[in-house]
Amino acid sequence: MLWREGYSPVERHLDALPPSISIDPPALVVGSFGLGATRDCGVWWRLVLEAFPDDSRVFRGVVTADRESRLGAEATQIWPPSVSRKTIQIWDSVGELRKIVDPEDDDRGFGMILRPDGSAYLIVGPPTEEAWDRFRDAWSAIRT
Repeated sequence: MLWREGYSPVERHLDALPPSISIDPPALVVGSFGLGATRDCGVWWRLVLEAFPDDSRVFRGVVTADRESRLGAEATQIWPPSVSRKTIQIWDSVGELRKIVDPEDDDRGFGMILRPDGSAYLIVGPPTEEAWDRFRDAWSAIRT
């Protein structure tokens, strides 16, 4: 039997995203700070697409420090078209989103719901079944 150390995702509720982060609400973003978060984001992306296959407000986000970063372009080249056509680059010039998400490293992905009132719900790391249920229900409530 294989033994793996357990992981508990970190959940955060925010009154608002920092003003430097421009994403029009409502939106659901599966995001990361680097391309190494493929495993975490892959789990998120599969769950999101299965639950909300035709939702135009669902995105795969890559957070970069500046608008000149090639990270977003590189992501769209290596990810399959089903992901790359829904990819957005999120500019975090002063690192405010990084401070909020507080990933252990750039290989940690996150799920984020930006509500119509500008508040946000974040889950950092791969979702557990319970965390996914809460996240899915939060987005479902916005969609109705």
